[in-house]
Amino acid sequence: MSLTAGVQRLLISNRWANFLESTAVALHINLTVITPEGKLHFTTPMACPTCNSVYPELTPADIAAALHSFSNAPAEFAVQDGADAIVLPIKGDLCIVVRDCMFCPDHNRHPFNDRAKIAQELLTSFQITLNQGFEYGQRKVELSALHHMNQIILTLFREEDNALENAINLLLSASIILMDAEGSWLKYKKDNQPAIVIKGDAEAVRAQLASQNGLAVTSEVKNGSFYGELGVLLPAESDRVKELMPLLVQECIIIFEIEHLLNLLQTQLTMILGAVGSSVLLVNRYGNISYANEAAAKLFGETSLEMIGKPASTMDAPWTRYIEVKTNKRVTGQTDPVHRGADTYWLDWQLCPLRKNKTL
Repeated sequence: MSLTAGVQRLLISNRWANFLESTAVALHINLTVITPEGKLHFTTPMACPTCNSVYPELTPADIAAALHSFSNAPAEFAVQDGADAIVLPIKGDLCIVVRDCMFCPDHNRHPFNDRAKIAQELLTSFQITLNQGFEYGQRKVELSALHHMNQIILTLFREEDNALENAINLLLSASIILMDAEGSWLKYKKDNQPAIVIKGDAEAVRAQLASQNGLAVTSEVKNGSFYGELGVLLPAESDRVKELMPLLVQECIIIFEIEHLLNLLQTQLTMILGAVGSSVLLVNRYGNISYANEAAAKLFGETSLEMIGKPASTMDAPWTRYIEVKTNKRVTGQTDPVHRGADTYWLDWQLCPLRKNKTL
């Protein structure tokens, strides 16, 4: 089976490869791209970023099993090394095999099947975006999926020290695709120490930072005490840059805001969680849910992923009105009703504003 011109261009695109790598590392999975004729084209990362265990290369039998399962994808199948694997369909008849690390404990991560589903949504969205850029010279903005990914990385993967860097890498890789740029970077301070993350052509980005020769577009990223600079090198379309840079800046702000909330969660974990079976929700300053544990998801009849990003004001709950007025006081309630469909649950609850240095 011959590959379409769009798929062929995709397979040799460094931007696509960088986005695959950022997605895989952020979700703690391995991604392997297989062409319809069974050629193993690309795999990333080569080793688990947490435990450094090397992902074995897929065997011919593994590739045959993946292609056999492809007609029913997404589908689980067995690889010979014993790792969990799922086949994902990507436009253009590309087969992507997703594998989980066999040696890392998974108690701090979201279920493997959900991480594979997130990967499929992201890769499909940005594959369409990249191909549209090749074929039509204009991109469709797919930032909603990226926004969702950043929230997942910084909430459900909160125990990993590199969650912040993973989210930034994913954002910068996406900005290169969306703006048809040569590279991108984010300069910021963390714990009063300067930091910089670079994606794409790192040498060209560093030369730009040294020379300031006007070949890049930069924008301030500022929110409260946080300040940074987002830059994109040699973007192809100036009109698209004007439209997209404010959205990407907002994504950066969201990333750091959620990290701030999680730092507060870690310092006040005992007070918030209480008993293991208690429902726990985190709501950011904009009134949107940024974390929901399994008990909360079960209470409201949704998954944790479905709840993340939703306005808390849409919840039929006794604490909603306090969230809407942004109360700065602890509020408690006893035997108050929560309605879900025809069922009514009577709850004891507590709302605790999280503060650090007297700032929400």
